[in-house]
Amino acid sequence: MRINPAIMSSAIGRYDKAIRQQKANPTAELAKDKVELSANAKIYKQLLQEANRSDSVSTEKVHGIMNQIAAGTYKIDVDKIVEKMMKQR
Repeated sequence: MRINPAIMSSAIGRYDKAIRQQKANPTAELAKDKVELSANAKIYKQLLQEANRSDSVSTEKVHGIMNQIAAGTYKIDVDKIVEKMMKQR
């Protein structure tokens, strides 16, 4: 690998300039890295936390349903949904 002296000199110059600025103003706040999660990531995180708190979640059952959905073979039993909704009233 060949190192280009001009690029190396430029990088060293930028580094020296940053060090001089930092020494000249030591109380200046340095820029901080920042990470932001998407709304979907926040929802996913919340769902995972809820699932981890619940002992009634069967990971095998969840993975089975996910596989059925991916394969297009998952069938929704509307009668069961209506029955449970009516019990909640």
